[in-house]
Amino acid sequence: MHERTIYGILDVFGDFGGVAEVVTGVAAYLLSSISAHNFSLKIIAKLFFAKTKDPYLFSQKKSLKAKKKEKQ
Repeated sequence: MHERTIYGILDVFGDFGGVAEVVTGVAAYLLSSISAHNFSLKIIAKLFFAKTKDPYLFSQKKSLKAKKKEKQ
């Protein structure tokens, strides 16, 4: 006599090391690129941080006007 059993997706996950470990692995794989991008943005922001007393340093038109006013 033969008996047929259903082999579901949770059974497959269980064979590969448990449901929690498989879900954790998939989540880590999906979120690793987001985490790496966020890390890169933080590093770039720290590398290119500028301290200045001129509030118009990065807008050229206002900076030139401010310099002309200082000379007068």
